Amino acid sequence: MSLKPLKLRSVIDEGRNELQLTRESFITKVTNLVTSYFCYSTELRFLLHFNDMDDEEYTKSRKTAEYWHSKSLEILYAFLPADCHLFGHISGSYQKNFAPSK
Repeated sequence: MSLKPLKLRSVIDEGRNELQLTRESFITKVTNLVTSYFCYSTELRFLLHFNDMDDEEYTKSRKTAEYWHSKSLEILYAFLPADCHLFGHISGSYQKNFAPSK
């Protein structure tokens, strides 16, 4: 995965405040937030495999990763349609990594 950092100016629309609440601007902000939560969760999960931890620390880190992954899903469920590709990817990843029996 290759990520490029976002600058604050790229998230804030220039111009009037009304431009901040357009449909396109709102969807962009939601997808950026969802993607950020998902990437953070994924990085935490990857770090679990490379660090030596005791069982308690491992469990805590895994629960933190699951928390951020589920937060991204909550926002997806609320604001984006179920047929969007981002929704399918994050939902499938959650099923694979955190809820295989569901």
